Amino acid sequence: MKKLLVVLLAVLGLTLNANAVSFRSTQSVCNGTEQIIFYSNGNFTMFDDGVKALSGTYTIDRTTGTSVIVLFLEGDNEIHVTYTPSNTGGIRSMTFRGNRFGPCAR
Repeated sequence: MKKLLVVLLAVLGLTLNANAVSFRSTQSVCNGTEQIIFYSNGNFTMFDDGVKALSGTYTIDRTTGTSVIVLFLEGDNEIHVTYTPSNTGGIRSMTFRGNRFGPCAR
């Protein structure tokens, strides 16, 4: 019985992790004074001119056939953002609130 419970918990943990996909390494994109940092632990932070403007969690939705990041902002707001992946699996560019974000020059 104890072994069955351990196996069940392991399978449940793998299932939850498979649904919460994040980038393998920290990704950073910029637009003017705005910078969005996607951390490998599934969190993101947006800065505007060095001041924290937004934060929350994210996941990568691979069920649509396009590259989509789903942002979960504080207060249960959900935003779907399309992005162009880089050759290494990161972000080459993305559009957020009508603005194009690309590699940071910092």
